[in-house]
Amino acid sequence: MSNKNIDMNQDLKTRLETVCRGLVFVSETDSEVVPFFGTRTNSLNAEGLLAAAGMNDGRRISVIRLEEFFDKLSREREWHSDIQINNARGFRALKLLLASELSDLMALKIGEINIELVLIGLDKEGYVAGVKMRAIET
Repeated sequence: MSNKNIDMNQDLKTRLETVCRGLVFVSETDSEVVPFFGTRTNSLNAEGLLAAAGMNDGRRISVIRLEEFFDKLSREREWHSDIQINNARGFRALKLLLASELSDLMALKIGEINIELVLIGLDKEGYVAGVKMRAIET
């Protein structure tokens, strides 16, 4: 990995950590939004991207439409509290950052009932990056 790529990855890492700080995915169990980084890959399918991130453990993987994933999370409502409004703004900032920095971006649901939600793609050098959060589906 070149020094330039290390700097790019460090910049992306810092920016992801900043936008995720205090961001909460609200479900039956509230979850922090955690950035992750993986290895370089040529794979553009969900299984290959997850494998490069060290996250492909054989659980069921479903692809979620990215717009559908962000729709409710990033929308402000007049009845929202200040905390909910800040969270919605945080998810909008996250969406913009991921869309501008990662190609082949996809939203994945991993597992059943106790699930992991993953937003994953490739940085400009072909390294896997994204964020993950946990949720419970009943």
